[in-house]
Amino acid sequence: MIHFKDIRFGQASAELESSYYPELLLDGFLDPWDLIEQALNGPKFLYLGYKGSGKSAIGEHLRLKSENGFTLFVNNTFLSDFPYGNFSKIVTGDAEPESRFPSAWSWILILYMIDSFSKDMGSESNMCNDFVSPVKALKSVGLLPTDDIKRTVITSSKPRFKAKLPALLEIEWDANSKKVTDLHFLHIIDHLKKIALQFKSDNQHILVIDGLDDILFQKEIQYQSIAALIIEVTRLNSLFYKNNIRAKIIVLCRTELYERLPCPNKNKIRQDLSIELDWYHNPQKPSSSKLVYLVNKRAQLTDQSLKDIFLQLLPRNIYDKSLLTFLFQYTRHTPRDFIQLLTHIQECCSRKKVEISNVFAGIRNYSSKYFLPEIKDELVGYTNRENAEMILKSMSLINKPRFTFKEISEHFFKNFAANNKPLIPILETLFQCSAIGNVRHINGQTIFSFKYRNRHSHFIPEDDIFIHRGLWKGMNIR
Repeated sequence: MIHFKDIRFGQASAELESSYYPELLLDGFLDPWDLIEQALNGPKFLYLGYKGSGKSAIGEHLRLKSENGFTLFVNNTFLSDFPYGNFSKIVTGDAEPESRFPSAWSWILILYMIDSFSKDMGSESNMCNDFVSPVKALKSVGLLPTDDIKRTVITSSKPRFKAKLPALLEIEWDANSKKVTDLHFLHIIDHLKKIALQFKSDNQHILVIDGLDDILFQKEIQYQSIAALIIEVTRLNSLFYKNNIRAKIIVLCRTELYERLPCPNKNKIRQDLSIELDWYHNPQKPSSSKLVYLVNKRAQLTDQSLKDIFLQLLPRNIYDKSLLTFLFQYTRHTPRDFIQLLTHIQECCSRKKVEISNVFAGIRNYSSKYFLPEIKDELVGYTNRENAEMILKSMSLINKPRFTFKEISEHFFKNFAANNKPLIPILETLFQCSAIGNVRHINGQTIFSFKYRNRHSHFIPEDDIFIHRGLWKGMNIR
């Protein structure tokens, strides 16, 4: 039987994992929510989850799956460096930018789908001039291929390309018109939609949109843009379905970002068209957690004789708790946290029996090298790095895991009085990231409230504050 140290559990980044260990995202992919079946054949397109919950792994799994056959076309595009300034210029006019966003997204998304369709040599449409001719026209003005969404948006925002399109696409046009008006451009978008809706193929075409995380610290206009994206994807997917087009657009989005979007129908979309990647499991029955199934499935790719690494290779108990109960306390019940914890324990082991001392050493490294930096990265999405460093340092100075709002206020303003930052909003951001929770006594029981346990929970300054155990070693808290 293989040593625990030699098991390959995976990387923190799904993109890196797909490059170096693609088998983990193919054969080691756990799908307890029928995510892939929904992506290929169901109506749901919006996949929500907190950071580290495995959203990007879905896109990478689909991409790798498409590379192993000829009937599935998958295009993954990332909005991490999306040029929102240029995007707002695609559809011009006197109306507010947010009212023009749906049409701009429709243009970009249709271009992506037509590009995917054009690569399907098994389609009869690619033998038909009514489809081939517009594709050549779009290529001639640099709009296809859509390998780089930034380049596509920048090209689309330039006025001169629009003037060429009517003739190239063979659209009826007023010969006396010297420029393309907003109404004309919307007509061009509708024309391309009709072309896309006439596409025929037995193959499946999927566009996966990822990388929305980076707009958490952007301006309100970015939130309006993403809200318009969700609405337009809803419409286009419905059109594809009604017209029997085997095409679909999938959006991977952080739960907290979706909740911030200014979209009046977002709860309807969430109820009918979304799947939430919630890995949290009753801590009283840790062996039944989906995360345990996930790591065991991946371990079996290294050694098929492994059925349960927690029974076969690791200590059963630590103090008065089962090992799994003990380990889960240091995570937020996400695949990334759990896999990184096991990876850091591996680094502290030799190729012998895993001792309890190895587990503690691994937890120490995990806390300082992974969990604390991960929390700091997440806080940047809500507040600036300076605020994050200040509040974390204040909690370290208290030097205990549980404290009151009064205690943290005294330490914060004593050490950072010149900063003059309101404290409650910063603590609320920590609560959003599950870096802290609330704790209170009710009927003789100690009740903990963390965001990762219940997405509807909110920070309550009147309750005691409890630092997540994953931070203790990294912050030198006893």
